[in-house]
Amino acid sequence: MIRKSYDLSHCQRFHDFPLNIFTAARRYSNSFQHKENKLLLIHLCFVLSEEEDEVLELDGVKRYDSNPPFMRVTYPGTIAHHLHSSVRNELFFTYESSYLETFRKFGFSDCNFKMTDCFKGLLEKVEKLLPVCHSPGVADRLDRLAVMLGMEAMLSALEPSEAPVRNGSERIAQVEKYFQFHFAENFDLEELLAKFGMSLRTFYREWKAAFPISPAQYLLNLRMQKACRLLREPDHRIYEVANACGYCNELYFCRVFVKAHGMTPLAYRRACLKK
Repeated sequence: MIRKSYDLSHCQRFHDFPLNIFTAARRYSNSFQHKENKLLLIHLCFVLSEEEDEVLELDGVKRYDSNPPFMRVTYPGTIAHHLHSSVRNELFFTYESSYLETFRKFGFSDCNFKMTDCFKGLLEKVEKLLPVCHSPGVADRLDRLAVMLGMEAMLSALEPSEAPVRNGSERIAQVEKYFQFHFAENFDLEELLAKFGMSLRTFYREWKAAFPISPAQYLLNLRMQKACRLLREPDHRIYEVANACGYCNELYFCRVFVKAHGMTPLAYRRACLKK
């Protein structure tokens, strides 16, 4: 593993900014594995390349990371466990849990993004500043650059990619991006696929070649990940969590959650709060 980590928690800030980086790390070749690790910080991670697809369980729900570059966001309390890791090239920032509400207001979301000239330029600036992060004013710049990287990643995720997509077609990559941003919404799949010039039959064939799980399971995983994240926050009522995850019926949401996690949403919340 080639890794450089930087502690910005004690760096002096000279201007107010709503999100101050706690730590930053630039890993050019990392094969670290989570083993039932409970995350204590907010993580904003940019995976720039990796040797093969990675399978990670977050709160018992499998995540299949593929087709880098991609951005991943994880929150305090998440239980992370690798089922299959990959050597990856990444940059990530962590933030203290006290920034949770502020962090969410920026709307950061998991996505596969495009390596735009803007993103490359921001990345280059970050890499130059990290080694001198304790110099006056540098932490202030890095706080802003991290947010700008996240915003650029999400904006570029809406653009078609010019790079070849591993394990699938560009159309499937675009549908996946739509799922990542709209998984809590009710949409007509056939109408959506028409926008990408695909029939249902073609879509299912190409999706199967790119992913080891069905589209329905992929969407369910995204919904359950969000449900777990919200349930760890006691301020959200169960029906509010259900609505936020795309379920208008609380009872149906509970049945789906029990099937996925082996316990009710309330039991899951209580178990998390005891830890």
